[in-house]
Amino acid sequence: MKLKVVAMKFASVLFFCCFFLPLSLTAQDRDFPIDDIPTAAEPVFSPPGGNYLTSKSVTVTSRTPGATIRYTLNNTAVTSSSAIYSAPLLITKNTLIRARTYRQGFLPSEEGTATINILTAAPSISPNGGNFVGTTQVSISAGSSGQTIRYTTNNTSVSETSPIYTGPFQLTASATVRAKAYRTGYNASV
Repeated sequence: MKLKVVAMKFASVLFFCCFFLPLSLTAQDRDFPIDDIPTAAEPVFSPPGGNYLTSKSVTVTSRTPGATIRYTLNNTAVTSSSAIYSAPLLITKNTLIRARTYRQGFLPSEEGTATINILTAAPSISPNGGNFVGTTQVSISAGSSGQTIRYTTNNTSVSETSPIYTGPFQLTASATVRAKAYRTGYNASV
């Protein structure tokens, strides 16, 4: 009788070790290393990050077939609950796009990023240089709406602290006029 009880206990322990214990082990403890699990391909952005003069429609793709691409536009890390990419992203101001590829049976990809900078359109100066006799009226026009134009008349670089252009002004002596446009959320004009 005692032999039967011992044999049953041994069989129970053996059954537990063979069937339940492997289910509780991590991937590193099992017969295959985690390196055998493929990693999804990092997303690709088209056009790539860079400086652009107009809004851009950005396409995000992955070389991993059947994968889901998730992304953020607010400079936060991409997670498995981030927005799902389903159509090109229209970028109208400076934006850091972060994306990651997910697919069942694969490790998530590395996070891919693309910084899209939309440059403010450069202002135009009239007259556009030359030699003039007497007083010359100078006007500066914005390259697009919503810009603040700053300028200098002494051949120095324009900065965010240079005077704001409010209307035409008169030059009575030789001068070099430079202007730059600024707009919130955009890079300054070049």
